[in-house]
Amino acid sequence: MEQTSPRRYTVEEYFALEVQSEVKHEYVDCEILAMVGANILHNLIALNFATSFRQALRGKGCRVAMEAVRQAVEEGRH
Repeated sequence: MEQTSPRRYTVEEYFALEVQSEVKHEYVDCEILAMVGANILHNLIALNFATSFRQALRGKGCRVAMEAVRQAVEEGRH
């Protein structure tokens, strides 16, 4: 079987599509990936992690975000 390469998107295309979408997506290496919905266990684990992470980073000039925050990572630094 012949494999086709996934469609590559620009950041601008991603933002334009995300505005129209009812589902959250992630933009990784020019690909758009649907994010899985969360359940209560996921939320509890994420909250515990974020709380611990925030305490550990206090005073170090970092911020912790739980979700729904778009962040850009420098090229080549995943």
